[in-house]
Amino acid sequence: MECPNCRENYSFTEVPIQDRNMKFLVTEFICPYCEIWLKPDKNYSLLVAGFIVLMFLSSVLFIIAVEVNGKALLPAVALLLLSIALIIIGKFTLKLEIKEI
Repeated sequence: MECPNCRENYSFTEVPIQDRNMKFLVTEFICPYCEIWLKPDKNYSLLVAGFIVLMFLSSVLFIIAVEVNGKALLPAVALLLLSIALIIIGKFTLKLEIKEI
């Protein structure tokens, strides 16, 4: 990752756990070099929310396919693949922004 403030490259594992603020969908953290709070941009948060919704719908369709109707299996697999593609796209397009305090 690259800090938008100091432009230093680092790994998320370099950020000590006490410098991380775990939220429901994202984690805010302090840059280990310039000590400014950072968070993922809004697009990443939307992708994570979309991933969770698609995984839930896929799970429901899998249950319907197993218990009630086998025709629900194809849409379930399609939603599962779409959700996996969404999170991969999110991983490669992650941008950080400075958190306003």
